Amino acid sequence: MANAQITVIGNLGGDAEIKTLPSGKVITNLNVAYTPSRKQGDTWVDGETMWFRVTAWEELASLVYSKGQRVVVTGALTQSTYTTKDGVVKTGLEISADSVGIITKGATAPKADDWPTTEPTSAQSAPELLSDIPF
Repeated sequence: MANAQITVIGNLGGDAEIKTLPSGKVITNLNVAYTPSRKQGDTWVDGETMWFRVTAWEELASLVYSKGQRVVVTGALTQSTYTTKDGVVKTGLEISADSVGIITKGATAPKADDWPTTEPTSAQSAPELLSDIPF
């Protein structure tokens, strides 16, 4: 069965976990939280938060990811089930990232007409994302 492609915009639940494999490849694991919201009358009500475990390889792994940062992730979605120590069966959502971007404060979401019609931005443009970081 083929994996579904997904794009998620959310916040990092913790700092990135960066590992270098014996082969020399760099891998970064991120936990991204997405909380849907809907309008109820004149107010917005938050739904249940969904967590995604994201795996980023090589160039994608070289970005600096810190707890609380807002990110956009595109990649292949897989689902797995596991049992906790307490015997509770839970579902895990995992994304093998094709692209990861950091959303800076004050950035606005593009209108549907502004979305690119080509492939998503690859990690090769990651240095451009870092040029706005003040450190």
